[in-house]
Amino acid sequence: MQRVFWRILARFYRRRAMRAARAHHVFLLRSEKFFRRLKGADQ
Repeated sequence: MQRVFWRILARFYRRRAMRAARAHHVFLLRSEKFFRRLKGADQ
């Protein structure tokens, strides 16, 4: 019973981790574009 519980927990956390990693990747891309725009405004 405990093993089944851990398997469900692992699947749940893996799904959350994948979603968080994807959101973080999108955030990094947007911030990179934003900083490039800032550098362009400086010049």
